[in-house]
Amino acid sequence: MGHFYFLLTLGVIVLAAFVLSLQRGIKRRLQLPYVLDEALFTAPQRAFKGVLERAVGKQYEIYGKVHAIDVIGLRARLSQREQALALSRVGDRRFDFLICSKETTAILCAVNLAPRSRLRKLAPKDALDRICAAAGLPFVRFRESAHYSVVDIEEQIFAAMQARGTRPEVEDIHLDEATTLLRDLSQASVDEQRTPRAALPRLAPVAPGARVAPARRPSDGARRGSEPRRPKRRAPTLGSHEHHVVDDGPSFKIDGELDDDRPQASRRI
Repeated sequence: MGHFYFLLTLGVIVLAAFVLSLQRGIKRRLQLPYVLDEALFTAPQRAFKGVLERAVGKQYEIYGKVHAIDVIGLRARLSQREQALALSRVGDRRFDFLICSKETTAILCAVNLAPRSRLRKLAPKDALDRICAAAGLPFVRFRESAHYSVVDIEEQIFAAMQARGTRPEVEDIHLDEATTLLRDLSQASVDEQRTPRAALPRLAPVAPGARVAPARRPSDGARRGSEPRRPKRRAPTLGSHEHHVVDDGPSFKIDGELDDDRPQASRRI
């Protein structure tokens, strides 16, 4: 009898444990297994993002944790097998940071941050590098570090953009370069104004079939480049000793005594 009650009690305990386990399994299946991350970026990513924003400037927008399949598509006219193979290569890969234009949201460069490593200084490459190269997307990798160089990050990112043919929308010119350029332009303008232009002789139109007389050589006494001789004025023609006549001129009469001893006479000038 005692064994019977013992077995009965043991059976009840096993049944209760089974029922509880079944309830937990049903509740676990009905409850969605999702949890919220503490932050979008990890501590190393947040530190790198601040340096990256300083490197690219305020004219660009930086987006974080974007899946590659969201920004990289497939070419047209691919078979189903080729599409499936291409999508499997991309998989769930993602970019840590995307640098885009602030006005048009055009994708300019992708950046990934690799964990620290004592063995290798350069970040490792994988299939994502080949995918970005095929799509024409500049892709740069950096290693996590305690100290970042803004100049080094800026040079690598814009070098990748330039290699693709993407330049910054607004390119600033240094003050020294602008001053030198303006000085050269001003000096060139002044030199052009000071330099005399060679005066070419104007040739009179010649009728077809007419004979052109050969040009006369200048005499030995004449200088080259001198102005042509002007016709000499005719000497005034003198009449009688009472009237002095000058050709083609206005005439008036002067009365009164003169200082010299010459006889008084009227002059026509």
